[in-house]
Amino acid sequence: MSISAVGIGLLVYFGVANIAWTIFNAALVVTGLAFIADGLYWHIPAEKTRQQFPYCFGDMEISIPEYGKPVRRWGKVVFNHVNGD
Repeated sequence: MSISAVGIGLLVYFGVANIAWTIFNAALVVTGLAFIADGLYWHIPAEKTRQQFPYCFGDMEISIPEYGKPVRRWGKVVFNHVNGD
């Protein structure tokens, strides 16, 4: 969203007097909107999948490397988000 906001801000502030800068600013707006559309393209199916499988949580799990042990024996830290906290 910031890319398109910068493009819109530059268009509003400087206007359309210089065609080269106007094309560049319009390209910023279009690129930002394309990134927003791409994000929605991936977010909507992922959210539907998350709702269908209630056991899938947005927890983040980080392995704590202990290089003296095999990887399967490394400890893990889990950070989870509980609503309301």
